Amino acid sequence: MRTLFIVLVYILVSSCAGVKVTSLKNPNIDLNKYTTFCWIQGCELNYQGPDYGYDLERMQLIQKIIKEELEYKGLINDENTPELLVGFHVILEEKESVYTKHPEMMDPYVRPISYWDEYESFYDKEIYKFLKGSLIIDLIDSETGDVIWHSTAERYMELDEQMDKDMMIKGIKKAFKEYPSKLDVK
Repeated sequence: MRTLFIVLVYILVSSCAGVKVTSLKNPNIDLNKYTTFCWIQGCELNYQGPDYGYDLERMQLIQKIIKEELEYKGLINDENTPELLVGFHVILEEKESVYTKHPEMMDPYVRPISYWDEYESFYDKEIYKFLKGSLIIDLIDSETGDVIWHSTAERYMELDEQMDKDMMIKGIKKAFKEYPSKLDVK
């Protein structure tokens, strides 16, 4: 029981703590050589998830924040001769965790569990539902078509939680943290 409680507390604390980011870059490419960008031709505001999670204004805000962050990094938005093409998509998944008060289910290493087909109905259990949100950003070399930088930002949230603008800005800044700034280059 204690183990699952700790896991649930961890999920809640990590959702409050913020965003987990994983960024990958092509190690053979100097990202500082790129100076211009634009959105991928026909860049749709790509969303995958339950209908209630889609909000056009929020998707446009994410696009605006990404553009501002790229400009802050020293890149220039150039629709005619971009060196980088930018694409992003948002994935929102409903997840659940099962919590039971039965000690054998919570601590199987102390006592072996005897399983049978109907064991789930025997134990008192509670289901905790939450959302896993992901923002995936790709930067693509416009000449070669290769993805040269990729970032995935993930966050766990309550089912009815709405991300405000400040939270989105912090998450996107964190996603671009590993991308070099032109201001740092001498």
